[in-house]
Amino acid sequence: MAQIPKYSVVVTNCTTNLLTYAMVKYGDFESLGGSFPPGRKKVDELVPFPIPKQATVLWKSQDGESHEKLVEVQKALPKDFSDGDIIFTILEGDKVEVTYKPFFKLMLSLMLLVGTRLQADEPLPPAPTGFAWQRLTPIKSALLKPDGWFYKESTNANTQGFFISREDIDKVGAFKTGLTLDCIRDVTKKVNLLPSLYAAEIANIAASKIHPA
Repeated sequence: MAQIPKYSVVVTNCTTNLLTYAMVKYGDFESLGGSFPPGRKKVDELVPFPIPKQATVLWKSQDGESHEKLVEVQKALPKDFSDGDIIFTILEGDKVEVTYKPFFKLMLSLMLLVGTRLQADEPLPPAPTGFAWQRLTPIKSALLKPDGWFYKESTNANTQGFFISREDIDKVGAFKTGLTLDCIRDVTKKVNLLPSLYAAEIANIAASKIHPA
């Protein structure tokens, strides 16, 4: 049985008017719908249905007129699309655009930190197939790095940053898939929060950037 890709359906109003009853329908799926002020969007997380070849986008414009557009979905996605947002953007002129955005991936396998502090020459257990250990010497720890991926360190006055990424940050200046580990010393003194609470706050901020309200 083929695995169903993990994806979300995003409906966005990029017109200058209020839209109502805006939704996406295909097969047994129907998105949240409702009222969309200009510039707003709604997200159906992790839709449990196969990606359709086509979908119907419905909405009512501010003058009460009903609109219905049949749009191509699979043709708008890369062949290797497996997880991310499928974005249905309602535009002026009775048009709908279908685009996509990969999920921000934090690979679980990359977050397996060695549970004890390491000495410089302390041996590590065998890495799983397809991975190698990357030592983080400044903080006496290590991370699993997929074969062919890249590693980078950066340091400023307050933070030591460690990056494992699919993209080469030194060449492209950023990455889409990977892990950032920031080591901040004396957190409680600097922000007057327990380290665990500060980490939770940072995670919430990151999540809001992926799917802003």
